[in-house]
Amino acid sequence: MLSPRTALVAALTCLVAAVPVAAGAQEPPPRTDPPVAAPLAERVLAISVDGLNPEAIKRLGRSGAPTFHRLIAESAGTLNARSEYELNITLPSHTSMVTSRRINQRHGGHGVT
Repeated sequence: MLSPRTALVAALTCLVAAVPVAAGAQEPPPRTDPPVAAPLAERVLAISVDGLNPEAIKRLGRSGAPTFHRLIAESAGTLNARSEYELNITLPSHTSMVTSRRINQRHGGHGVT
């Protein structure tokens, strides 16, 4: 039986692999237009790859990481996200990512450690 972490990594890998890029297809250029007020989304899918530095996606470029670049071009996202560096562990960091709160409960954080 897979550990929960291994199952999550496998699911995210399958999800990213499920967004195919046709052979020889041109990737759309990155969006440079200013943000426009859009209707509220009914659903949001957050994809987080544990330990992946955004610099790696930049260095690989479109040809080395086509699916990541397609997701960036066709959806809302950033390669410049930051979190409070209090505890470098996946669960507390992901909890901060979805709650926009720091970790340390004594300082108004979520307290998930």
